[in-house]
Amino acid sequence: MRMPYPSGTIPRLFLFWLQREVIRTGNAKVDLGTSLGGFMRDIGLDPDTGGGKRSDAFRLKSQLPRIMKAEVMLDRTEKDGHIQTEAHLDLKVASSYRFAWSYKEPDQGNLFDSWILVKQELVDIFQRPVPIDARMIRALRGSSVGLDLVTILSYRAYSAVTKQRAVFLPYRGLMAQLGTGYSTVKDFKRFAINTQMKKITAIWRGLELDEVDGGIQI
Repeated sequence: MRMPYPSGTIPRLFLFWLQREVIRTGNAKVDLGTSLGGFMRDIGLDPDTGGGKRSDAFRLKSQLPRIMKAEVMLDRTEKDGHIQTEAHLDLKVASSYRFAWSYKEPDQGNLFDSWILVKQELVDIFQRPVPIDARMIRALRGSSVGLDLVTILSYRAYSAVTKQRAVFLPYRGLMAQLGTGYSTVKDFKRFAINTQMKKITAIWRGLELDEVDGGIQI
């Protein structure tokens, strides 16, 4: 059966949380506990928003199977002189999982634990993390663009520090990478970048950004 793609903030918040747990415990099998409410609070959702279609519990119920069954293809091409190397990886989040929760009563406990057995390929990726300030994730948890942007900025800032040289991020490239519905770079910059960047820089005091022609320099 075909499933819709994972979308919105919940898959992003979930993957932030999952990576943290894999690194914290050192285990591929991640325990989600017996209470849906506790799990929701841990990833930044509110179990007290009711059971309707706009509630966090309902949205989580819709998104979790999509995340678990999604297949991601990663491709990389590198050139070194006359040698070209191409690499490909088919990736899934979990090899197996069990969710045993009450979505109508999130804080109700269950006799059975819920857990995820993370695929080893993803565990290997998780174990090479770039640090992201958890305060920014909390501040941006309502915006998919904001969460993606802070992820990209964290990675690029880390690269700028380790390589000791500035990194340029073109607005047009960011617009394509973030997958927004804006039709022009001007609208993307005005409504997506500027709005979310204010929240990020208010918390990330050490981030040095310069607006240059066509983009941002870290």
